[in-house]
Amino acid sequence: MERINLSDNHRRSLSSAIYLVEKITVEIENELCNPIDLVMTKIASDKTDAELERIQTVLVEIKAYIEYMAIKYNLKSKNLDLNNVLRAQKSKMWEILCDSTSKGLRGYGKFPDEFAAEFDKDIDDLQDLIKKI
Repeated sequence: MERINLSDNHRRSLSSAIYLVEKITVEIENELCNPIDLVMTKIASDKTDAELERIQTVLVEIKAYIEYMAIKYNLKSKNLDLNNVLRAQKSKMWEILCDSTSKGLRGYGKFPDEFAAEFDKDIDDLQDLIKKI
């Protein structure tokens, strides 16, 4: 394989794109291999065993091709501290919930006054649990 030297800007852009493709590939793989029973999401398989096996094979090929491209284009991998990853994810959850208070939901119509205090307390309690991560 001939290695191709991209400009720093092109390499950073491609690295970001390939990073996201890899992340989504792993998410798909986890859904297929380790389905999680969530409260808010239920995934019903509409695929045959043969189709699932084919998809898993393709996912392995995608990950191998990502490795090939990383070498070919000299893409830099990210070294992340778990603590930084957790902080970033907690911040995302916090931001989502900040927009989900009774006041934050006003853009969808008037929130019932009789439920606002209880609702906001539930959001606060969930945020308190997130802080414990």
